[in-house]
Amino acid sequence: MISATGGHADAPGMFPCRCRLGLSRVADSPGRIRELVRMEHAFGGDWIKTMNTGGYMSFGDDPAKVTWFEDEMQCLAQTAQQLDLPLAVHTGAAEGCKQALRAGARSVEHCYLIDDEGIAMAEQAGAFLVPTMQMTREDKELLQAGQLPQQAVWKFRRDVDAIEAAQQRIVRSAVKVAYGTDCGMFPFSHGILEFQAMVAAGLSPARALKAATSVAAELLQRDELGSLAPGKQADIVAMPGDPLADISITTTVDFVMKASRVYRHGSYDILQ
Repeated sequence: MISATGGHADAPGMFPCRCRLGLSRVADSPGRIRELVRMEHAFGGDWIKTMNTGGYMSFGDDPAKVTWFEDEMQCLAQTAQQLDLPLAVHTGAAEGCKQALRAGARSVEHCYLIDDEGIAMAEQAGAFLVPTMQMTREDKELLQAGQLPQQAVWKFRRDVDAIEAAQQRIVRSAVKVAYGTDCGMFPFSHGILEFQAMVAAGLSPARALKAATSVAAELLQRDELGSLAPGKQADIVAMPGDPLADISITTTVDFVMKASRVYRHGSYDILQ
């Protein structure tokens, strides 16, 4: 992940007990930004990931504030584009969402505070929004239980209503919504609950299912995935019920096939 010094991917100030794996790099000049993008390409990166606003769980930054200047964001995006690398942008502030879209982001992650103008820009550009709605529900539970990390409390309490309003704007639009979870910030076993969070926010079950299959495959530019059709890879899951009638049935997958090979056939509850 690439960000400005003091930004959400400035790892020394972000989860110091967790991030010892070289997950991020910082840059504050066009030359350094280009160097880091080129380095990702040289080492086989398929995407460029950047943060252009702060985050809730990190220290010393704010999701409602943009951390890249316009020329810095454009420099990063243009370098990625020249190397034919799609760009994913963690963003929160409405202006951060629009800055990412102006730069040509393919995937706008979280988009916590996106406004109507930003959604219209995404629709026009054919960009994808990944709103990670279950994470908001997890953080609300932690806040209510008094267990949300202290550095996040003031930011999340201030923004939670606005985040939920932004989610409502997203589901009312025709924008491309892709399934993403931000698992790791909460238990990986809860990632499947994103389906229920999407539907609770107003997304139809069919659109939620497409977000995790055909739309996600389109986002990732993986033509062989995402739908059941001749010539596609046979990646199939099944469950004992109709997720169009009850989206929660997605938590009881009991059949898994990958590339035509059956890996599971029998009763299994993902959350157990």
